[in-house]
Amino acid sequence: MAGMQELRAWAAKWLGDREVPQEFLQLAAIQEARSSGGPARAALEAARPSAAGAEDAEALERMRDASDPLDYLGIEILGPQSAQGNGLARHVLDEQANATVPHLATLLGHFLPAAEKEEGCFVHGYWLYPGEVWPPPVVCIDDEATFCTARGRTLTEALLADHAEDDSEVALLGRWFTDLGVPVGVRTDAEIPDSPVRTDPRVLEQEL
Repeated sequence: MAGMQELRAWAAKWLGDREVPQEFLQLAAIQEARSSGGPARAALEAARPSAAGAEDAEALERMRDASDPLDYLGIEILGPQSAQGNGLARHVLDEQANATVPHLATLLGHFLPAAEKEEGCFVHGYWLYPGEVWPPPVVCIDDEATFCTARGRTLTEALLADHAEDDSEVALLGRWFTDLGVPVGVRTDAEIPDSPVRTDPRVLEQEL
């Protein structure tokens, strides 16, 4: 698949010879299936979870017009074309501009931009600093070039922590992601764990 090959080559800028996180590829495949239309998009919609109760039914109704969980959350999975977009990711990927901000280019060298919410002020990405757990933990950068850690062990959990409205959405979206090949074990916001980051990028910035 040409799109996946391009994504792997793009991500190699940060990863070197390390493997691209499987979760990242799976989320990108969901996005690609949506844009391709036809049977691939129909398969996304067919995986929509059913309601287990009245509260779930209300959340499911809110998802009625979404083709997939990323579509519902308004999330774009980033890739080679993101530098030409209109969102915050374009600025994160602007190497020439970032080189003028003290320490930012160094920090961004450990940050693989992975996801952005439409009209949002955060870019979520994998934190690749030496000594971190693998698959890599997730951190965010905002529109003031400030880093923060994100709750969750995975990118998908971090997206649910930051963008799902309530426990019903966490449960339904978690099931939907899982049925589309992106395993999510949490079903409530309280179950989303703290970040496993070992070296906080904010602490690292103070040391640089």
